[in-house]
Amino acid sequence: MSLDLADVQGLIHHAYGYPRSRHLLFSISSTSAGKKLLKFLIPRITHAAIDLNLKPDWLLNVGVTYSGLETLGLKSEILRWFPLEFKEMPDFQQMGDYGLSDPGHWWNQSFKTQQVHLIVHLFGQSQDILDRISEEVRQAALGNQELYPMKDNKSIDAGAISSIKGELHFGYRDGISQPDVRWGDDAETRAIVKSG
Repeated sequence: MSLDLADVQGLIHHAYGYPRSRHLLFSISSTSAGKKLLKFLIPRITHAAIDLNLKPDWLLNVGVTYSGLETLGLKSEILRWFPLEFKEMPDFQQMGDYGLSDPGHWWNQSFKTQQVHLIVHLFGQSQDILDRISEEVRQAALGNQELYPMKDNKSIDAGAISSIKGELHFGYRDGISQPDVRWGDDAETRAIVKSG
């Protein structure tokens, strides 16, 4: 079975390599406010079939948590099919999150993980472009609560640190968050994991 890459978010398929990124976290205030935000976001989502060689000014992807799906009013007969790992909080004991890493300290104690319903990942070719698309998303999100995880009450911003694809600031390449996936039926495709 061949996948339609237009049905896959680009962030899952591509390593973007854009110089600037911002990650906006939202708590959905009501089903109607959340749906209004999604109505704005959905046509702007970057899918995996996009040609990144065309260098779009900005890219946008969306993640929704289990509690976010509940708040959006997804039917219980659908929600019950989600795996337990998606429904529950991370197990701090298994992760070894004690002391300053305890969940009580997460997000700089500004909010609880359960309050995160939706995250918008933005990538821009410049800071000005990133600021412009961020403002458009924030305007569309009015009626919902933006959550600020940084100590200075700001969103999570990041910038490229190297021109080498996948290189981290520690000086090595990250092969975990962008694994080699077999996206098609081609038996000759070498991949670490199958798309399913």
